[in-house]
Amino acid sequence: MDTNADLEGVDNEVREELARLDAALGRKLRRLRRGADMSQQELADASGVGKRTLVRFEQGERPMNTRQLQIFCRILGVTPGQFVTEAEAEIGIE
Repeated sequence: MDTNADLEGVDNEVREELARLDAALGRKLRRLRRGADMSQQELADASGVGKRTLVRFEQGERPMNTRQLQIFCRILGVTPGQFVTEAEAEIGIE
């Protein structure tokens, strides 16, 4: 996925906020995975994504789409709303 193409014409300030949110979502995903005592490989296998893709999500290098977020939340026992709200709070988005 070419995220730069997805953001063509988007203001730089918005791009920066989205990059911070991707990083916060990745950190949240990592915390939840570790809290569930799952390895990256276990979560990748359970969710149907490759381990490298999961690593890129956790590092904030690749944004999750809605479907991937829903799958991770179901596996990790949180709602998508909780997941996103907590990540947004971490970076000061309300």
